Amino acid sequence: MSEATGFHETGTQNNETVKVGDVVTFAFRSIPNDIRMTGKVREDGTVTLLLDQTFVAAGKTIYALDDEVRDRYRSCWSDLPPFPSHAYYFVDGEVKQPNRYAYNGPITVLRAISSAGNFTSFANRAKVKLTRNDGTSFTINCKKSLNDSSLDLELFPGDRIVVPRKLF
Repeated sequence: MSEATGFHETGTQNNETVKVGDVVTFAFRSIPNDIRMTGKVREDGTVTLLLDQTFVAAGKTIYALDDEVRDRYRSCWSDLPPFPSHAYYFVDGEVKQPNRYAYNGPITVLRAISSAGNFTSFANRAKVKLTRNDGTSFTINCKKSLNDSSLDLELFPGDRIVVPRKLF
């Protein structure tokens, strides 16, 4: 059986109640290729995770939500390959091969850009935008990420990277 462990990225303790605006992450272990799912709790109290599964999260403890998530996905894993064939991330903008790419396991922004043929000569490497499947977005300075791996964020299925054009 897979084991899910859930946690908030907002700093609350696991026994506290999940609230609107919290970001929750679930890590599934004991299945081929550990899977992590992250989602932000929307105004209606729900969070959507991998395979477009929506859960009512607000008002539950992370432990209760973790049990529900684990139970829902448990049956999915036996019917799917380690990563579903429809699990993709997207790289667009000033890269040599913009496209969607199969999510085959943990990958970072810099590695994803590399898989897309790397930056073009017109790329603004300091303002790369990462948008999560839940709409959360980050601006990443890939120049700094080369020297500080903690700035090179991990991607998840459905994430989109856009490399903007630099202004001369």
